[in-house]
Amino acid sequence: MDNQVVNTGEALEIHEKILDLKKIMSTSFLILGKYLKTMKENKHWQVIVGEGLTWSDYCAEISINRSYATVLISIYDRFVVQFGIPELEVAQVDQRKLIAMLPVATTRATAILLLEEAKYLTREDLLKRAHQMKNNPETCKHTPTLVRYFYCPNCKEKLTDLEAVQYGYTG
Repeated sequence: MDNQVVNTGEALEIHEKILDLKKIMSTSFLILGKYLKTMKENKHWQVIVGEGLTWSDYCAEISINRSYATVLISIYDRFVVQFGIPELEVAQVDQRKLIAMLPVATTRATAILLLEEAKYLTREDLLKRAHQMKNNPETCKHTPTLVRYFYCPNCKEKLTDLEAVQYGYTG
């Protein structure tokens, strides 16, 4: 092995540190959302930036985009506060997946189902799944629109030329 002696003990120690840090990173966004929620709801931010300034000013003070702060608060609020799902369970899912789930996780049952699916679906597949849940193609009355192919802008289902004509495309 390239004339190097691998120190197994050191390798395992570093590996454990990496896993520990990854666990901390995976929960930090959720904890940040928790504290931002408290800071915003209790208007504690006014102590930091002063009266007459805004929540946006506070977000700028801590170098967090206001819309990102809102997303972090929404994730924590929806999954942990509203639905009572344990923080560690929510934190196991990548925050980008949680963001994709927010519009359709409107019930505890749906949120739990999506959290489970998020463990094995890619972000792209989870986005498709969330979109399907929001706009059920089986109940959609298709409105065909020509792009480079026909699709329904309501449920995003692709249509064949024949289906587009059947649903009223006359172009």
